[in-house]
Amino acid sequence: MKLDEKLNEMGAVRSKVDPCLFEWHNPAHGSVLILVYFDDLIVADEKLDGVTAVKRSVSAKFDVRDMGAVSVLIGMKVMHDREAKKLTLSNPGHIVTLLQAFGMEMCAPKKTAMASGVRLSKTDENLLIDGNRYAELVAPALPVYYEEAGHCH
Repeated sequence: MKLDEKLNEMGAVRSKVDPCLFEWHNPAHGSVLILVYFDDLIVADEKLDGVTAVKRSVSAKFDVRDMGAVSVLIGMKVMHDREAKKLTLSNPGHIVTLLQAFGMEMCAPKKTAMASGVRLSKTDENLLIDGNRYAELVAPALPVYYEEAGHCH
């Protein structure tokens, strides 16, 4: 039996947005999220009972090993502050690689993405000298910015 077959048998539904994400609605446990990455599972629920139920069901069909709380996911550092109900993702290795690629490894970190107090205004003028070089830097950095600044509650 394949893992997705087992999840379907349990009643978990694959997300239409992300094929690696399943959602299991259970009357006793509510909605439990199951993220599949190759042969790894990350199970998330507001209550530990839902996580335990998924683990029990999957381990009945597959040889599993509980690795505990997630600390690294696809190269990203995962920090979970249970008391504040805050999940923070960080990818410092990716940031260092970007800085090195653009000769910026000696730059000083800032808490804001731009100088405070700056007022932006819309213009039709192309202000970028080399738009392609800008896109090379900004495009890979966008997920990093959200990982560094964003939090899931």
